[in-house]
Amino acid sequence: MSAYESSAEELRKLVNHLSQQANDLEKTLETVKKFTASSQEIVDEAELLLKMGEKASYLVSSIQKIVACETEKIKK
Repeated sequence: MSAYESSAEELRKLVNHLSQQANDLEKTLETVKKFTASSQEIVDEAELLLKMGEKASYLVSSIQKIVACETEKIKK
């Protein structure tokens, strides 16, 4: 095998190796994209639950005020 053929073979091996690494990186990127989408869904759900919690807290506070007011009326 000539030096030219040997160099060409080494370049083919390198190209194959780099191609495999590119494929691996593409798979990793897809995984990261899926994780990011899932994370955003979790954040969205957490924000929704927080808003629901705030509304529930306001409702409880209002009910407590009504009960206190009605209790005072009954005492009189």
